[in-house]
Amino acid sequence: MGGHHDDDHGHEEAHFLPYTGQAPEPKHEYAYPPMGSKEYYENTPFIDEKVVENLTPRTPMDRFKSVLQATWTPSEHTKFTTLTNTTDSQDTSFLQKVMAFNRVFKPRTYTSEYIRPNPCPEQHWAMNWRWPRFRMVNPKIPPPTDGAYSDFYHFLAYQHWFKYERKVYYETINIAGLEVNRCITKEGKYNALKNCRHLVNKIFAITREEEHNQVLLHMATTGTNAIRETPYPVDFVEQKRKLYDNWLFRTRLKRSGDIL
Repeated sequence: MGGHHDDDHGHEEAHFLPYTGQAPEPKHEYAYPPMGSKEYYENTPFIDEKVVENLTPRTPMDRFKSVLQATWTPSEHTKFTTLTNTTDSQDTSFLQKVMAFNRVFKPRTYTSEYIRPNPCPEQHWAMNWRWPRFRMVNPKIPPPTDGAYSDFYHFLAYQHWFKYERKVYYETINIAGLEVNRCITKEGKYNALKNCRHLVNKIFAITREEEHNQVLLHMATTGTNAIRETPYPVDFVEQKRKLYDNWLFRTRLKRSGDIL
């Protein structure tokens, strides 16, 4: 009937060859001895046959060279390649190690505007490092006018911008959590309650559900970034307090007897 069946046992037709009316040539099967047979052990060469052929008996100087050079290790077979492929590591003498130039070419505090600094110095190996590995540029896209996009690609670009600005918002929350942990570690058990309160208040404000929904809605409608790289104005808190007091005064519960 044709087609592939499960009971073919690998005897499928060569569909990638053009049909010429002739049977395809059989595959060349090379006779390989079974693994447990005598022919296998007699005829199968080693992978490192040349290395085995070049091995010579060790002289007394070779046998005690590791002791003389103060480089003794339990396995002193320098002619065999190791897992790390360091065949010459045992051949350096003690005099070579002493006379070797052991200075770095650049100081640890070397900085350059073209070369990236050390991502994680040795004294901070257990720390989380907050620098980005590359600088992502998320260009601003004009928001939809009257709730309508100009075309589909405008919607696609705006969706891409919104998604990554949302990721910036969440990463700001994560960074604030790391700052809280480091502040607690630095300030101690008792001072942290007073000196890390501003970070806890920041996390509490930025993770509030209503605040979060308002931020996402404002970003989706106006096309402005929630997390700004520009610094806040000096009287930012006073402006917010003034708006909040005005809102609180206008929406407070009216009781009988109130004049305003």
